[in-house]
Amino acid sequence: MFEISDETLRLINKTCKGKKHLKLTVGYLKDNDPVTKTYNEGGEIDSSKKYHYEIGSITKTFTVSLLSKYVSENKLSINDSIQKYIKEIKEDTYYPTLLRLATHSSGYSGSLPLNKREYFKIILGLIFGGSDLNKNNPLHMDFNKMKMLIESNKLKEVDYSWKYSNFGISLIGYVLGMVSGRDIGIP
Repeated sequence: MFEISDETLRLINKTCKGKKHLKLTVGYLKDNDPVTKTYNEGGEIDSSKKYHYEIGSITKTFTVSLLSKYVSENKLSINDSIQKYIKEIKEDTYYPTLLRLATHSSGYSGSLPLNKREYFKIILGLIFGGSDLNKNNPLHMDFNKMKMLIESNKLKEVDYSWKYSNFGISLIGYVLGMVSGRDIGIP
């Protein structure tokens, strides 16, 4: 019978400590049956309650799981630069590795693909009801915009501090599409 180890529980509690709004969900199989446990800063909470997760946050788990699968199958290396898979970007420039993208230590800001002015405009539009994100979605990204963002964000080959980056994970997704031969482009 599988249960979460004391060491794993210690790490879960450490992760949740002092974070009032955090809900950490852990899933595993026990005798081929799925088990889900949810934790907050007070410990395990009632997992029968339904929680809503942001699509960007939950897809990061799947994206990095697929990255791990491809690494174990030797289809790519976690230490590869994105330039190995995105041939169209400028040569002789540093670009982050898949590892740095996956660990949010690539140097890409948390606001990409938007700048602060664009975020501010969205927030004002939502507050005052003048923004229609479905009609004119500023998060829409094609290959040219992705390439421009990669090239205009001059990074150095250093360990940047942790910074949550949707853009970094989307680059991993793009690379995975290239490696799998299922390149669907950037939506």
